[in-house]
Amino acid sequence: MSDAPRSLVVVRATPLYLAVGLVVAGLAAGCTNDGVNTDGNASGGSTGGASGETTAATPNGHSTDTGSDGALDDTSTADTGSDGALDDTSTGPGGSEESAATGSSDGSDSEATGSSTGATDTGGFVECPDGDHYCADGCCPWTTEVAIIGTGGVLALDTQDYPHVVVRHGSSNTARSWRFTGAEWVFQTIQEVPPNGPISNTMLLDDNDLPHAAFPYSSGLRYASYDGSSWTAEQVDTGLIRTPSLARDSQGTLGISYSELMVDDLRFAQRTEKGWMVEVVDEIGAVGRDSSLAWGSAGIPHISYYNETTADLMHATRVGLNWATETVASEGDVGTDTSIAVDTDGNLAIAYYDVTSADLRLARRDAGGVWSTELVDDAGDVGRSSSLQFDNEGVPHIAYHDATNLRPMYASVVEGQWRVFVVDPSGDAYEDTDLVLDSLGQPHIIYSSTSAELHYVRW
Repeated sequence: MSDAPRSLVVVRATPLYLAVGLVVAGLAAGCTNDGVNTDGNASGGSTGGASGETTAATPNGHSTDTGSDGALDDTSTADTGSDGALDDTSTGPGGSEESAATGSSDGSDSEATGSSTGATDTGGFVECPDGDHYCADGCCPWTTEVAIIGTGGVLALDTQDYPHVVVRHGSSNTARSWRFTGAEWVFQTIQEVPPNGPISNTMLLDDNDLPHAAFPYSSGLRYASYDGSSWTAEQVDTGLIRTPSLARDSQGTLGISYSELMVDDLRFAQRTEKGWMVEVVDEIGAVGRDSSLAWGSAGIPHISYYNETTADLMHATRVGLNWATETVASEGDVGTDTSIAVDTDGNLAIAYYDVTSADLRLARRDAGGVWSTELVDDAGDVGRSSSLQFDNEGVPHIAYHDATNLRPMYASVVEGQWRVFVVDPSGDAYEDTDLVLDSLGQPHIIYSSTSAELHYVRW
């Protein structure tokens, strides 16, 4: 299996506010109110109209050439068909890298587009056009970096804050690993996956920036790792697997939480020197859906999940050689789409979807072990596909899906209050939302579109 990178070059669309030299520095110190026009549009609200040839510094140190019409000069040598999908230049199996292709600058038949949202200055925060959501520091600086053909995506950032993504590529029935090299996007095929099978994936990067992934397979749960030259996959468990979550502790120990659909139990697999050790965590009722795994102090695993029998949000942790479970929230039908994280004080938090009220909520456990819940967003049917992470200051950040308006959303606590932000107002988002914070605490998000494209955006 060949690992030579392909020769295609990705062209990344640059929003106007980057082309004219406005630097996006993040949530706390980024755009200013000077970036808002009196007509209600942020200076990044257009992708055209720049005069003259401009070389603009794009995120991660790129440069993109724009012409006098403000449109992106297409330097890609890739061919795309009428269906908008990328025509691969090679059909060889697993391991070989290919780079993403771009098409027309208006985003059609394209793997990369640029965007930002308009805003109206209300002082302190900026009210976005829908009147319900806000942008920080005077503008809405979300930028679409690239659109990848695939579903079930998960995101990680390496030590240079370059993104890595694992997706399921439907037309080839393969699991693929995409990464940004600093100059272009390239992908490798991890392995074939069954057609029309489960599409949930999970991944992480180790201390050497090498990716590890887990995903359902026809014969059970697969784990795959990349050694710098090729992917190797191995069997973890058998059965009909759903919603796996892969995480590693501070010592590098790998664990995966997941549910097995035929018996409806929650399981945990831990990698040891002798292979994968599988344990049943909870088997009382139909349990384990939407599991999320995080490691606490002293290498203790914590799992959030949904109990379908009682319609409750649950938490499980290992106590000695056994597992202990507890109910976190039980009022109404609550607890799907869970995402668990540990804050800077070592306390647990779980973002989840309240099915009864169609809201996004956050459950937090204090040092005494007492859980409390708080409302994050209730504007419409919001909260599915939640993804939670804490920054170095202990501030929570959540990406999630707005099912009412088909929009990816982002929420964080700013000046002691929850603020919610529209990531993409186009109304073409599906789910598969995932969030990672970079070394400066800036959010990077991926989400699926209704056309089975996975979009990567950054603040």
